[in-house]
This record gives sequence, structure tokens and C-alpha cells, in this order.
Amino acid sequence: HAKAIATYVRERANGLIPTIVLRCPSRTLEFIPNLDVQAGGSVRFGTLRVPKANIQDLNIVDGQHRVLGLDYAVRDLGEERMKLKSEISDANETGNSIVKKELEGALSIIEEQLSRISRERVTAQIVIVDSIKEFKQIFVDMNDTAKGVKLSQVIEFDSSNPLYQASIKLAEHPLFSGKTEREKNIVGDSSADLVSLANLFQFVRAS
Repeated sequence: HAKAIATYVRERANGLIPTIVLRCPSRTLEFIPNLDVQAGGSVRFGTLRVPKANIQDLNIVDGQHRVLGLDYAVRDLGEERMKLKSEISDANETGNSIVKKELEGALSIIEEQLSRISRERVTAQIVIVDSIKEFKQIFVDMNDTAKGVKLSQVIEFDSSNPLYQASIKLAEHPLFSGKTEREKNIVGDSSADLVSLANLFQFVRAS
């Protein structure tokens, strides 16, 4: 899943990375309020600093795959950039201008992706809790009870996958039109539908 996120971050310039939830004990972070910015109630704006000596106190509650995916993306891009620069140097030495131009084009794409990722900002929500028992409960509550998005809904909304688009077109065929479940993965016994979008996707993928 993390590798899929890494690919998503690299290829989707207008992509979205949801909030990452972190946990840390009290007196771990340093908050410097900005008195020039006023807010109502107990809301305060300012700068939150994480001392390097306390970085190990931050734990991920939700967003492990997102964090790892970002790490994969930066690491892989760095390795690819280094490899391309070496190959460009070799092509330059041998005087192979055609190969050099192709490699320089690939390097330009890698550089653009790295530059874009370096400018990305991801929202973080930090839960301050000292009790390890309470932290473990929060972790279980968020990761065990959260509902995943059904495949049928993913197919309905994801316009980037050609197999998903083919599944939707198949659902519009007279055989399945008006008889396809578009939210759930499984058709219930009492349903008038014949198949779900997830079922049609399996047909398309097998074909």
C-alpha cells in the first residue's frame, strides 16, 4: 500500500494526502504563539517545534502507509536521479547525443517530481497523551473500527483506472443497466440487482 502511495505522490501533481494523526507525551513539543493573529475561544495560532532530542517520542496513530509512501517516493527519486546523472555522463563521454537527450528528458521529470514533493505540505493532528495504555486504545479505535471504502465506490469515483472505467461502461450495458449495485461489493439476497460494480470489475480484469 505504501508503494502505491509513493507512485500516487509522484504521478499526481494535484493529489491529496489526508491528515496524519500523531501521538506524543506532554512537554515534548514547543509551541510559540503568534500574538498578532487572534482567534476565538481557546484557538491559538503559532509555531509548533519538535526538538530533535524528542523526535522519538512522536508515534504514528493513523497514516503509517502515507508516511512510508512519502519516504519511498523521495528515496526512489533520489536513487533514480543519481543513476540518470551517471548514465548521462557515460553518454556524454561516448558522444551519444541521442541517448544523452533522452536521459536528460527523464532526469527533468525526476527533478520536477522531487521539487514538487519538497514543496508539499501535509496536515498533522497531534494527540497529547502520556498513558501508553490510553495511546494503545486510541490506536485500536482508529485502525480497527474505521470503515474502509468499498471497492464498488472506488470504481465509481476513480477516473484514473481504465479497468474501472470499463467496468462502469459494462454496468451501462442493457444486460446490467439498472441492475448493478454501485455502493456495496456484494449483492444481498433481497436485492433486485444482479451484480455489483466490484463483480463487474472482476469480469473485466479476468477478461
